Amino acid sequence: MQRILVALAVGLSLAACGGATDVPPSSSSSSSSSGGGGGDRACTAIGCTDGLGISVTAPAGWKAGRYVFTVTADGSTQTCEGSLPLPSCGSPGLLCKGQDGVAQIGESGCALPAAQHSFSDIHFSSTPAQVNVHVARDGVVLAEQSFTPSYVTSQPNGPGCEPICKQASGSLTLQEP
Repeated sequence: MQRILVALAVGLSLAACGGATDVPPSSSSSSSSSGGGGGDRACTAIGCTDGLGISVTAPAGWKAGRYVFTVTADGSTQTCEGSLPLPSCGSPGLLCKGQDGVAQIGESGCALPAAQHSFSDIHFSSTPAQVNVHVARDGVVLAEQSFTPSYVTSQPNGPGCEPICKQASGSLTLQEP
């Protein structure tokens, strides 16, 4: 009786873990794409996006005041202005002028006490070859830096599977005068 229970437990464990099944491997539910070698290649459906992310840090903290971010990517310029503390949640803290879609600048902490409000990363959904970022508070320059990103290609679903994305990152540190 004990052997029957052990055999039953092992059989159930194998079935639950995808062990012995009646489904042949070629009828998997994964999406597939042709691998060029005549056979099908199983591809997952993980997504990714192209882009450049620049983290912006303020070691002395984000102080209250009027901030101006001027971002130029491959000759297209966007200027975003806003103040800390941030306005109430649901209202944009930065208003941008110039070339639309050059970059997005993160805002953080609208539901927190004013001393914890901040701006964060700068994100480009494109892959610019040359970027310049200028940040000022109340007319005083806190940072100005140029970037020549080195993009890394990623294929989250494996070789031969779409999508293929190019991503890079950088960092910008604000310096208090």
